[in-house]
Amino acid sequence: MVLANCFECNRMFDSRGGARRCQGCLDAQERDWKLVRDFVKGNPGIHMDRVVEATEVPAQRIREFITAGLLEPEGMTGAGYPCHKCGTQITRGEYCNSCLASLGRQVADSLEKSREIPSGRPSNEPAKPSGAFATQFRQRYR
Repeated sequence: MVLANCFECNRMFDSRGGARRCQGCLDAQERDWKLVRDFVKGNPGIHMDRVVEATEVPAQRIREFITAGLLEPEGMTGAGYPCHKCGTQITRGEYCNSCLASLGRQVADSLEKSREIPSGRPSNEPAKPSGAFATQFRQRYR
């Protein structure tokens, strides 16, 4: 048994599998999701503020549903939230398209730099082991 405090209600619960919420909070979250989903389906194009008002589900939780892909933002207006990097309003994922492209370039550049051969040894010569273990090994088996 792995005990942890629930992220929402702070009650202790068995968090096997890495769960962050207790079963009671998970059930409440699922009820909220179904309520919002059904309300948005029945009222296409409704503004996010009206959804919050009618369902009494906090806007933050509705944004969590959208971010997690559990709710389609196309069904309502005003459902945007800020990009984690630049703050531009988005309706899907955690980053806007321009920040995703920028992050992709940064990752590609990092990979390219890591593939470069370190100076000081020819490319066909394997790297020599280093560290305390390698030193002891060399001294022992010379």
